[in-house]
Formats: sequence, C-alpha cells, structure tokens
Amino acid sequence: MRFHFISFLLFLNSCNYSIKSSFEKKGYFKEINFNHIDHFPTFFSCDSMGDIDRERCFKEGVLRRIKENLLFESIQVEGEINEQVTLIIKVGKTGDINLEKIQSSKVIQKKIPMLDSLLKNVIKKLPKVKPAIKKGVVVSSQFTLPVKIH
Repeated sequence: MRFHFISFLLFLNSCNYSIKSSFEKKGYFKEINFNHIDHFPTFFSCDSMGDIDRERCFKEGVLRRIKENLLFESIQVEGEINEQVTLIIKVGKTGDINLEKIQSSKVIQKKIPMLDSLLKNVIKKLPKVKPAIKKGVVVSSQFTLPVKIH
C-alpha cells in the first residue's frame, strides 16, 4: 500500500513538472508589459490603418471633435490665453470614452471657469470606438491628451 502511495505521489510530481515545462517552452510565463497595448483604441473610420497611423488618427479625431464642439460655445475671455490643458481619457472595454481627469493651470481656471464642464460634455458626446487590444484580449486603456487653449 505504501509503495502505491509513493508511486502515485511521484507520478503527480512528474505530471506537474511536464505541464510547467511545456508552459515555459511556449512562453506563457514570460513577463507581460501592462504599460503597452498591442492595438490602440480607434474610431471605426481609422480601423484599416497601421498601428502608428491608427493611434495618430484616434488622437487627432478626439482633438478635432473637441475643437468642433467648443467652437459652438460662446466663451468670453478678457485678455489673451496661451495655455495647455491636459485630459486624462479612459477608453473602456466596450469602447466608451470617459474623461478621468482635467489638469489645467490657475489662469485657465480663473479665466474660463466653465471649461471643465464644457470638456466633460464634449467627451460624453464622443462616439463609441473600438477598444484597445492586449495579447488578443480587449482591454480598457488610459492616455493623456494635451489640448492647447489660445
């Protein structure tokens, strides 16, 4: 009986080793860089482009839509402004775009106090996009988008 038990334990141990080593050979245990995505989120109109062009098309598309929507707002400002606002944008697994954070200077906050709410409304109006892909899996992604105000 003791012999069968020891044989069974040796059998289990050898199976575990062969499974682990086959995973190692196939590269399943390689370190994954979670700061890099394989395919950037994209508008459906940018989908046929290469990865670099798709990223550029997406960022330019977001900026263009922000600019178009802000042009319809009547924003009155005293003096000149030459500032930059940084938007932290998150694209969810379902392709929805959300504004996570707005970083702006005190000058912007003082001269255009309603800018935050305007930007939030513009981002809410953005259409759904194709989400990012990492190792063949749809993932949420977050990125920084600088917006110049002048």
